[in-house]
Amino acid sequence: DATIKFNFLDRQFGASAAPAAAPSAAAATTSDGSAAIFTGLAVLETITKRQPGFLLRQLKAVHGLLTPAFEAHIENPKMVTALETFLSSGLPALTGLASRGPTGAQSEVKHFLDWLADLCGNGLGSRDPQPAREINVVRAHGSLRLLVEVMKASPTLLVKHHTLLTKVLARLTKEFLTRRDVPPTAPPTSGPSNDELLLLSLIHI
Repeated sequence: DATIKFNFLDRQFGASAAPAAAPSAAAATTSDGSAAIFTGLAVLETITKRQPGFLLRQLKAVHGLLTPAFEAHIENPKMVTALETFLSSGLPALTGLASRGPTGAQSEVKHFLDWLADLCGNGLGSRDPQPAREINVVRAHGSLRLLVEVMKASPTLLVKHHTLLTKVLARLTKEFLTRRDVPPTAPPTSGPSNDELLLLSLIHI
């Protein structure tokens, strides 16, 4: 029953938004609220697959779940993957329902997609805590992956964010080319770096 599941899900929203005490190393994943978000996403995805209309009816609660996920956990690769999976199935369901629904539903979904795109844009434009870097590459790459899913549901959002994407690409290219002239201080790692992954993703768009 969706109501029973939602009551459980609602508790997850509250847990994920509540401030956490200082975690021990062993309990970090639980105390930082990410465990509640993972559970909430899984439950929400299960409900949406069986009752797509549930997601449209509970958009306000979905805001409560996604806000801390984007703002506090976007540098966690597992969180980005979980969000990517949810958005890839949830957003097509939402836009499909909105296209067949009343004008109010279409407007609500549009505002939701705009909000998601703005969250991704905030992550793309975030600065690195290191003074020498302009871009927080890990945060930007996770945000870009999620922005791609949002743009699949609403391609016009690419126009809204193309200036920001162009600036990030220019800054990253400048940093990448500058570092090529600096002798490495550590042996090269196997596989592409976070910078290279972000650069390739931007070029792909």
